[in-house]
Amino acid sequence: MRAIIYTVFMCLLWAADLFNETGLGMAYHTTELAIGVTIVIAIVFLASQALYEGDLLVKPEYFYTIVPLAVLILATAFVRGAGMKALQIFWPFMLVYILSKTRPSMPAIRMTAMAFAAMGLIVLLVFNYTDFFKGWNYNKIGMLGMASFLGFTIPFFGMREWRSFVVMPVIGTAYVILIWPTDSRSCCLMIVIQLLLILRIVPIKHVFEKKIGRILLLLVPLFVAVFVVLVSAFGDISGLTQWSYETFNKPLFNGRDWIWKDGLRIWWQHMLFGNAGMNTGHWHNSAISCLVSFGALGYFLWVRMFHLLTSEGEQYLDDICVMGAMTAFVVYYCQQSVELGLFAVQPTIMPYVLLGMMLGRVNYLKQEKKYAQG
Repeated sequence: MRAIIYTVFMCLLWAADLFNETGLGMAYHTTELAIGVTIVIAIVFLASQALYEGDLLVKPEYFYTIVPLAVLILATAFVRGAGMKALQIFWPFMLVYILSKTRPSMPAIRMTAMAFAAMGLIVLLVFNYTDFFKGWNYNKIGMLGMASFLGFTIPFFGMREWRSFVVMPVIGTAYVILIWPTDSRSCCLMIVIQLLLILRIVPIKHVFEKKIGRILLLLVPLFVAVFVVLVSAFGDISGLTQWSYETFNKPLFNGRDWIWKDGLRIWWQHMLFGNAGMNTGHWHNSAISCLVSFGALGYFLWVRMFHLLTSEGEQYLDDICVMGAMTAFVVYYCQQSVELGLFAVQPTIMPYVLLGMMLGRVNYLKQEKKYAQG
């Protein structure tokens, strides 16, 4: 029964992400509803923790990250006239906190994974063969399809059965074919990368085990932006650009080089605290979005928050679900090198769901260990 309840809850979060920043979502206030429900549930969990565990203490490293980040965002936003909307960046972290308390079992995660796969395929099939999603943001459909596949792979990470080497590539190929019409090359690429990782063709565990490895992965969006700007400015990419036009009917960097160059220029003018412009839907890169909005200090604290959360799984990487969820989150995080949603006024929910699944599984394993020790 708990597995069913967990799966239904996760499906509702998936649906909330589907309607986030859409006309239907705005008409029915789905994002506001999701935020309100998240806040209420978080308060209930906090009250329960205070009542049954006797304290509300958080680890010092979390306290000294969350509080300065919240103060910085609020102060900068009010000075620049952005107001309270900047706090909406925080609500997915409340969702991560809630999911960390769910402690899902393997059956619950497998049921959820199957639900994600089914819903993702249904949406992509409807998108490809009907006009239901006409007028929707194609990138959004592509990213939700990618997130559905990433979520599906979580309980199957590293399985050596021959079925995994047959079924997973077939399902992954189906997703790539169905996502391709959304014109999201990055989503298709990330599905291929995820396949290589979950089948252990490309090893990733040793990277997660090291602090520097996790930090470097979290800095990938920044590295990508700087690299592209430098290559565009100083390299000869005319041949690759011509190939991109012939193959994809768009330039190699699709204008991202000029966007990111402009973002770095604006950040340079407000280096430490940013300009709180909150124009996060413009930059197509989570690092540039954060740097422009809240400067180097805000970006440092934001990355540190993700590092602290992913580090919770460091001692439990032998568990398939922990490893699978961390891999899924990191792949989605890296995809945000060229897209938007992770850092936004109305953030996309699914990467935080993947992270919350990992933390929930970690707490499940901690609880099981505690019970085993008596």
